[in-house]
Amino acid sequence: MTNLEFLRMKIPDKDITNQLFTDDELSEIIKIHSEIKVMQATQMDVDSKVFKIPVYRLDETYVERIFIGLPYPENELTSGFTMDKEAGIIYFDDAVGADVYVQAKVINWNDVLADCYEMIMGDINKLNSYSIQNASQQMDDTKAHLRYLVNYYRSPRGWDL
Repeated sequence: MTNLEFLRMKIPDKDITNQLFTDDELSEIIKIHSEIKVMQATQMDVDSKVFKIPVYRLDETYVERIFIGLPYPENELTSGFTMDKEAGIIYFDDAVGADVYVQAKVINWNDVLADCYEMIMGDINKLNSYSIQNASQQMDDTKAHLRYLVNYYRSPRGWDL
């Protein structure tokens, strides 16, 4: 599943004949809320071969850089691993006996979703096409629901506090 398909699933905007957003619009929103970060990976198994970074669904086009030890260019690993971009998991061929750092392009999905819901709320054509679980709603009820979703995704949660 691509990041665009994932985002259409989250909005929801999967109806091919009546899509709320074009692919270009969604790609631009994803691009705006993407940034390159260096993160430390956490060991997930006893064999030191599986590590996880604290994000999921990384940018599809960016090539991640893996570092063994401190994140310096001379510590970069170019082979001997497989990166699962959707789950944020690194599988190493051999055991790793040091810290693992990953440079990746991370998408802030909460901000992406908040922007999408703000755009739906602000565009009367998108608002008329948006439905909440196929239930008939008054426009004020739909706007209130969208405002709630925007506030939910924009509010600090977890480690952001």
